[in-house]
Amino acid sequence: MNTPTLESVQADFHHWREHRPHRRSLTPPALRDKALSLRGQHSVNAICIALGITRRMLLGWQNPASAPQRQRQTPEPVEFVVLPTEAEKPHGESQPLQLSLTQASGDHWCLSGDPSAEQLHAFVSALAGATQ
Repeated sequence: MNTPTLESVQADFHHWREHRPHRRSLTPPALRDKALSLRGQHSVNAICIALGITRRMLLGWQNPASAPQRQRQTPEPVEFVVLPTEAEKPHGESQPLQLSLTQASGDHWCLSGDPSAEQLHAFVSALAGATQ
């Protein structure tokens, strides 16, 4: 097996970043393996600088058991709560909606006020698109 050069792996990382489906896409295993194969030829610091990765990422790829888990896990089922319509609300009740969600990825979503059905639909659609 030919050991890749630092320059070729750097080009592979650049190409992947330009064409990855999402900004937060995980580094493909093949690229991880290429980065790790450079360790015998280059310092960890030189590899990290050239590839635009952190030392923690590189060392985590070497020993996955010690790396923090960023893999998306199967979400638990969502339980929907039916909210009363305007006609069903008790007279005089007018509390604005306060919704705050934080995903495992660190993304934070907030919705507040008195959104219309269309606004709620747009919010849920955006949230669903961000988790795929």
